[in-house]
Amino acid sequence: MADENLVNIVTHARMGEYYLPEIQRGFIWRSEQVRKLCDSLYEGYPVGVLLLWNNPTYTQPQRGAPNHVQRPLWIIDGQQRITSLCLLFGEKPYWYGPDEWTALRRKHRVFANIDSRTGDTQFTGRSGKEDAKTVLVPDVLSKRDESEIVDLAREISGGDDRISQLVLRPLLRLWNVRNAQQIPVIQIMGKEPEEIAEIFERLNRGGTRIKETDTRFAIIAGYNPGWKRDEFDPFLNELDEKGWDIQPGYLLQAMTVFHLGKARTGEVEPSFWRQEVPGVWRLFKEALDEAITFLWDRGIPAIDLVPSEYTVIPLLAMHAKFRRTQGYSFDAAYRWFLRANMEARYSGAPLENLSRDASHIKASQTLEEALAKMPPGRKITKKDLVSLFHESFRRGEFAGLLIHLLLWQRDAHDWLQSLTLRAAGTNNGLLRPHWHHIMPRSWAKRNELPDADCVANVTILTESTNVRKLGARPPWDYVHRNNIPQQALEEHFVPEEFALKFVNGERLSKRAFAKFLRGRANLLATAAMKYLGLEAEEDA
Repeated sequence: MADENLVNIVTHARMGEYYLPEIQRGFIWRSEQVRKLCDSLYEGYPVGVLLLWNNPTYTQPQRGAPNHVQRPLWIIDGQQRITSLCLLFGEKPYWYGPDEWTALRRKHRVFANIDSRTGDTQFTGRSGKEDAKTVLVPDVLSKRDESEIVDLAREISGGDDRISQLVLRPLLRLWNVRNAQQIPVIQIMGKEPEEIAEIFERLNRGGTRIKETDTRFAIIAGYNPGWKRDEFDPFLNELDEKGWDIQPGYLLQAMTVFHLGKARTGEVEPSFWRQEVPGVWRLFKEALDEAITFLWDRGIPAIDLVPSEYTVIPLLAMHAKFRRTQGYSFDAAYRWFLRANMEARYSGAPLENLSRDASHIKASQTLEEALAKMPPGRKITKKDLVSLFHESFRRGEFAGLLIHLLLWQRDAHDWLQSLTLRAAGTNNGLLRPHWHHIMPRSWAKRNELPDADCVANVTILTESTNVRKLGARPPWDYVHRNNIPQQALEEHFVPEEFALKFVNGERLSKRAFAKFLRGRANLLATAAMKYLGLEAEEDA
């Protein structure tokens, strides 16, 4: 074991002399963790050990390739700290592309805020208050000699000699960690990729440092060189571009539910990870791509609309297993998926409940049989849905998804742009969908109108219309002012009586606004009953 100072570690990463093997995950630290590392270095606290693998014959990097380095040392433990050190120094690790690195630096900026009265220093994600002198940490650690730190102290103190001397001490203390702070580095000599994958798993077993599924990916990569980098990760990037930035571990679970009927990856036999994953993935990937296309067509173009990502796991597994069976209907699986979200099926003991559902999927020959074994938790009536639409609106909850689906289904148009919500769902600019309060909350609060934040007062327009055109004016103002037609309002479940009032510029009283909310909640509930296939259930 040898010690390396921070400058050397960052230089090794920048030059590609330290590199990421395929078994490694990406950078997942939060900005707070990067700041805590900086604070630990400043205080002189130990920050752990780096574990590197020395194997000249290994040629499976996570991304890219350090072709100019004959024998890179592969990072087994310490990637998050090494990348964070590079962020603090402002030096790009060799394995990052320029644009990706720029985005990462912007996301994880660390400031040293020095109190101009006491010299006390805090590391934060933003500039300090007026009585603090602020500097970006990379602007300190990137300096080559002490004279540059003196100049920096004079610069940020505005030429005030007293303050300059005060801030110089913490700046020098921070700058000195470059060489003063040493991190122990252990090299593992030789070893095969499979053995390294096992070491990686043991280091991280128990979920104390990374998720269990991350260790499974390490095992897969160790025994199936190139699969994760060349097949799995590119497909993840494609999903991300489509708006489906689903957690990789959930895809792994969906695949094991589909193929083995197991949701707990720790219960899966090691032989599956070592030998079967590439072949099963090819079958599962085709079904996954198909299912996401079906979801987009039904009004879910992005994963962030789904209240519980966990519900996607059994949906994908059921589609993969039963899609070729006689009588299969994706709509039946889709309605089950919506009910699972509505009832928060996996909110209590998610893995336990998912494992039970996985066993039912495994034991079934058809979708119909599987769904019969996984019935909804309770009967849903129209009264329940009316109550749902009277609840307070919160992004990411089921009521918002339901409104989105109902508007998508009836091809509702934006009130000012000549396009439907379905078309807006493909846009990432000012025409992207945006939540709109029909009666603006700020206006309602000023005029003492209650319940303006309930779901029945919410619809979806483009960002351009909502933010730039309608603003905080009441509907009888902006509808009349912009000549929004009555039909466009009714497409959004505005009751006919009130659509006409808004078109004519008639102001609503408190009592009339309450009636508007009741009327719209009733229209939404009626449409939702039909959409969710609940009419027959209520009649039973």
